[in-house]
Order: sequence, then C-alpha cells, then structure tokens
Amino acid sequence: MRADLIFCKANMEYYRLLGVSKEANQAEIKKAYRQKAKKLHPDRNPGDADAEAKFKEIGEAYKILSDPEKRSVYNQYGKAAFDGKGQSRPTENPFTGFDPFDSFRDVSDIFESFFGGRSPAGQNLDIHEEVILNLKGLIEGTQISLTIPGRMIECKPCNGKGTAPGTKPTICPDCHGHGSVTVNRGFVTLTQTCTTCAGIGSIIKYPCETCNGKGRTKDAEVRKIDIPYGLRPGQMIRVEGGGHEVNSRTGNLYLKILVEKSEFEIAGDNLVKKVNVCCLDACSGATIPVKTMDGIKKIKVPSSVQQGTRIKLSGLGLPMSPTNVQRGDLHAIVNLTVPPLDKEQRESIRKVKEGI
Repeated sequence: MRADLIFCKANMEYYRLLGVSKEANQAEIKKAYRQKAKKLHPDRNPGDADAEAKFKEIGEAYKILSDPEKRSVYNQYGKAAFDGKGQSRPTENPFTGFDPFDSFRDVSDIFESFFGGRSPAGQNLDIHEEVILNLKGLIEGTQISLTIPGRMIECKPCNGKGTAPGTKPTICPDCHGHGSVTVNRGFVTLTQTCTTCAGIGSIIKYPCETCNGKGRTKDAEVRKIDIPYGLRPGQMIRVEGGGHEVNSRTGNLYLKILVEKSEFEIAGDNLVKKVNVCCLDACSGATIPVKTMDGIKKIKVPSSVQQGTRIKLSGLGLPMSPTNVQRGDLHAIVNLTVPPLDKEQRESIRKVKEGI
C-alpha cells in the first residue's frame, strides 16, 4: 500500500512542475507551460542557472504531458520510463545524436508567441523595442543613436562556445551525456534532471574568461539607425541584423514608432492645432500669425468666424508615406478668446452690439 502511494506521488512530479492536476486537459497543460516558460526563459533570466534548470525541467514535463501516448506511459510508470528527454530509455551509445536542446525545438511555436521569433535552439530571437520621435522626425526623417537593451551577441574570444581557447566541453561525469540521472528510492526508480550539468549533458571545465562560459555577452555597441520620413505612430521598422546572435546567425530588431506629445495632433496625413483668435478679430476678420512645423505662417480669419471653425493650410501636414514626399494639410481650429477690457471699452462694445 505504501509503495503504491509513493509511486503515485512520483507520477505527479511533471504535473506539479507545470502546476496542473492529473486530470488537466491539453489546453490547460499548454496554457500552464506557456506561463512558466515565459517566466523562466533564459533570455529573461541571463546568468540565472536555477531558472535555466527549471526551464529545462518544465520543457521535459511539457514534452511528455503534451503527447497523449507518452502521458499515458508516464501516468502508469512515471519518469523511469523515459531518459529525461522524452524518449524511451536508450540501449545504443548514449552519446550518439545527443542534443541538449532537443526538447526546446519541439515547442518552438510557443517561443514565437512570447518573443516574436524562435527559440535560441533553433533560429535567433528578434528584439522588439520602442523609439520616441518628435514631430519633426516624422516629417523630415532622422537618425538616432541606440544601444539595444538586452541584446546578446556571441562572445568573440570563444566564438560562442563558452570554453577557454584550446579547450572543449567534456561529457558530464554524473549523467554520462544523458542530461538526466536515475535515482533509486526504496521501491521506486526515478529519472531526474542532472544537477551537475543542468540537463545539458556536458560541462565546461575551463570557461571563457570573457563570457564566464555562457557563450554570449551583452552588446554595448551604440548603433546609428536611420528613420525614414513619412512614418506614423504605431508603425514598425525592421533593422536587419539588430537581434540576438546565436550560433553565428543574427535576428532582427523591430522598432515601434512613438511620438512626443505636442501642440499638434496627428489625423492621418494631416496635423490639427488649436489657434486662439480674439473674439474682436472674429467679428471683423483679421490676418494672424500661426506657428507651424514649417515656421510662422499667416492665416486669414474671416469675419464672423465661429468657435471650432477649421482653417486649412495646405501642404503643412505629414508626408504621405516614406515613398511619397507630398504632404497633407494643417487644420487650424479656431478657439475664440476674450481680451481684458476696461470700462470705456466695454461701453463702446455695448453700443456696437446695440447698433447690430
């Protein structure tokens, strides 16, 4: 009776790792895995060995539980039925075809939803950032200097291998390259991730001094990036080769365009601005100066103009697109104001009103 209880608990380990019950359906398992993988992903926890080990464990759990056939075997026999990579226990040379990132490739679609690219085990991850421009930058285009936050590049001294010059990784002495070890606990035999190599199957005995064995370093380069004219808030531009470097391949940088707040509002190709007009000028009509993105311009205010009236200044808006230099318009919205008046002035206006 006690042996059955222990075995049942052992069979619940993968479920506990994902935080789901044994009765969870496939959608619940996938959702739970997404949440944990997003939190523990190495790109979000650089240098955190504990997070990396847990990330590999939940990857192993998901690979088993997401496959109905493997899940059934696991429910019956536990982890002892597998070699730690979701495969039946090997009888061939344990180093043949060994790939420490094999389980990551099976779930690359999940990494795409998190980071806009594939996992480091497959393709490079793209980087998504925001850049704030002023309105002049949208109209004329501009060049920005940017250090890409969190960008990881291959360590140059070790060529991304993580090993000191002239050395190579060695087979883990505890798991012999499997990435997992078998532990006997009374009546139960369990297979668990090797803590010595964190499930990779190999260890770096002589790490590179520059990257401390990680194979990647943070990019501190300041890049100059040309922003074309004619963009709109929310649009994105792609910078080739601005993403993470992994295995001598480089992803892209995607910049989302944001714009500083100003007295102008953007309405498609047009700019909109409130212009204060004295109510006396509104009665008689006048020519008044207006600040635009192209300097001070004069506009004619017709007599009897009303609050909220739009006066169009052609060609003073935004470029139609990055390939069309033609510009939209500036719409000046009349905002009537009342000047301070003394008693004599108020009396004069009263007489004018009575005459009307």
